[in-house]
Parts: sequence; structure tokens; C-alpha cells
Amino acid sequence: MSTSRQELAENLLRLKDNGHWRHYVSMLETKYNKRVEALLNSDFPDEALRGECRALLNQLKDIHGNSGTPS
Repeated sequence: MSTSRQELAENLLRLKDNGHWRHYVSMLETKYNKRVEALLNSDFPDEALRGECRALLNQLKDIHGNSGTPS
């Protein structure tokens, strides 16, 4: 398995028009938004929830940074 950033960017660009990929990305965005909302509404913020939010945000930034807006 190659870990080249260039190959990743090319593959993400190819996936951009795939309906399943768009659905996956929109599910990630929805999950991220729900986690952030739970974090903001929590009286006692959970460190694990903060970490999950950061991980999802980083994943979404990588997707959008490599392929533009997928939806």
C-alpha cells in the first residue's frame, strides 16, 4: 500500500463524483456536527469526546484539502 500524498490526492479527486463517497463524507460531517453540539451542551466536557471531535475534524480537513468540496 502506497502512502504517497500525491496518489492520495489523485484517488480522492476520482472519488469526488462517486455518490457513495459523497454520502460517506456527509455522514462524517453529520457525525462531527453532532459530537461538537454534544460537547458544547455538556456541563462537564469529556476529553474523549474532544479527541473524537479533533480526529473527525482532521479527517474532514484532509478530505476537503485533497479533493476540494466533495458534495
